[in-house]
Amino acid sequence: MGPGLDPPPVPAACGPRLVPALLKHKSGLQEWVLSGNILYVGGLLPDLAAEQLAADLRASAEQAGGTVLRCFIKHGNYRGHVGHLELISARQAAMVLERLQHCRLHGRSLFFRPDREQVQIIQALHPQEASAAEHARIACQAGAPPPPHPSSGEQQQWQRQQAAQWAVEFHSHRSTLRRLVLH
Repeated sequence: MGPGLDPPPVPAACGPRLVPALLKHKSGLQEWVLSGNILYVGGLLPDLAAEQLAADLRASAEQAGGTVLRCFIKHGNYRGHVGHLELISARQAAMVLERLQHCRLHGRSLFFRPDREQVQIIQALHPQEASAAEHARIACQAGAPPPPHPSSGEQQQWQRQQAAQWAVEFHSHRSTLRRLVLH
């Protein structure tokens, strides 16, 4: 990569950029997938204001033990709006995904999954780390225990500050990274 195109480093306390996460489908099937720190949320009620949905989604994620850096809603179609939750770490995103999968918000069942675009960008920019995460995902699929979820307290406070700084830098590079990956 050329000067100014290198992504900022993730603070060590935030853990790996990708971790295995258990995705449970409505059909009852389960699969281990790779997750970064951004989650896609589908099925949000189309009749409520985006600000209200974002506040409720943020509260749900925080109640599930996550530290939300950003939450935004995109207007969807008749099936509902979609949202994105950016958490402090990939481990927290995996924890929130597992705890809130198919929960109900305003009477609607929500669907959580890792943000595929972010996972693809991380895989392209950090192939060794992505390979290690893929090996962990395969081990989880075979029955090995998943990595531990984050602890609470002062460590999360410090992680929140460090991750917020990294997130700002990451998003400033995101359009450049997207062009590199997609072309």
